[in-house]
Amino acid sequence: MTERHTQLLGIVAAMGGFLLAVSAIPPGWYGVPALDSYVFDPGLGSPLWIHRTVMPVVSVLGVLGLFLGLLGLLRRDWASAGRLRRWSGVIALVGLGGLTVTTPILAFGAFGDTGTDTVLALVGVVLGGISVLVLTIALVFLGLGYVRTTRPLLGYVLGGVVVVLPLVVYVAPDTMATFAASLPVALAAAVIGHDLYHRPEPLPRYIGTDVE
Repeated sequence: MTERHTQLLGIVAAMGGFLLAVSAIPPGWYGVPALDSYVFDPGLGSPLWIHRTVMPVVSVLGVLGLFLGLLGLLRRDWASAGRLRRWSGVIALVGLGGLTVTTPILAFGAFGDTGTDTVLALVGVVLGGISVLVLTIALVFLGLGYVRTTRPLLGYVLGGVVVVLPLVVYVAPDTMATFAASLPVALAAAVIGHDLYHRPEPLPRYIGTDVE
């Protein structure tokens, strides 16, 4: 992968985090009313239309951007990474890939519309839960691997998001929990994107033993 491609993936990673945060903005902030009944055909361009049509697309693009950013990080540093960074990176990519697949299912699917839609939505929930678990564990080890390199900030960010995310969800009001959860992810994506863009060359070999 050329340095130009690495820089492009850095931009994509940062944009992915930004789009994910945008998609998580509470609907009331951009004028979605609290309705007692379901509106089947909200007006084009209305806040309710944005919430139902635009924001799901934005969330899908956001998760895809995160996936490509992590792929760029893994590809850039593969040659100089030890076993810990390589394998945890691959597993993290598998977990994030699962979320990339399930996000459209959950964003555009619906429980109860038809039997097929319900089954598909349930599959999305289960696969999404497994993907989150796999990604969480892998990020801890990937962060540990990067902490032991010459640029430990990447490690602190990758591992820290696993700790910070549930904390901000716990302290945030229920109406803002999703948006609060998106913020540490967006920050981590920005740090990764910045590193990929400004330092597209492979990360210097780690500090420590060969099992890094």
